[in-house]
Amino acid sequence: MTNFEGSDFENLDPSDFGEPTPETRARLERVIDAMKRLAVSATYEVEDFLEEIDIENEYGVSPDELCPVVQYRYDQSEDPLFDIYEETYLKYNLLEGDPEKFSNWQRIVGQRAFNAIYFQNDEIDINYRRSFQREELYITTPPSDSIDELSEEYVPTIVERLKNYMQALKNGSTNPTEGGMKKLAELLEQEVAKRITE
Repeated sequence: MTNFEGSDFENLDPSDFGEPTPETRARLERVIDAMKRLAVSATYEVEDFLEEIDIENEYGVSPDELCPVVQYRYDQSEDPLFDIYEETYLKYNLLEGDPEKFSNWQRIVGQRAFNAIYFQNDEIDINYRRSFQREELYITTPPSDSIDELSEEYVPTIVERLKNYMQALKNGSTNPTEGGMKKLAELLEQEVAKRITE
């Protein structure tokens, strides 16, 4: 992603502001696949989700049209290789299933994200979410280290950050761009490389 600091605008790449290219999307998919290998995984059968619900009447989809769902979950705070004072923080929840049936879950779960990735370092705070109908990439600056949950500034800071996010959502600033997705893929590649212990 281009450095916007100072007046170095001759290095701006207009393509960074457009839609992500197929190559950048493929790069992100590759790193997401690598992230799955680092995660704790669990498989949930269709029956685990349905309980006593008559989904054919309720949602217009039969159990045969659905598939088991594999969840890949990682939270750096639970990883013994990292302590709480790390310069970076990574957390994600990824879901997948049979490509021919997975999208049928949309009729039941609606807009719920099946990929959610959070990354933070000293300079950047990134939230990436993908559901069946939308994709969101919100990049901002991280909160100050001096503000913790016991600080008087904590609640006003959280409220202000939420307002900023809602404004970004409203004006389309959470739509993924080529530059934003390249930055996300690059940072995730670095994080995956740090965690490979083989």
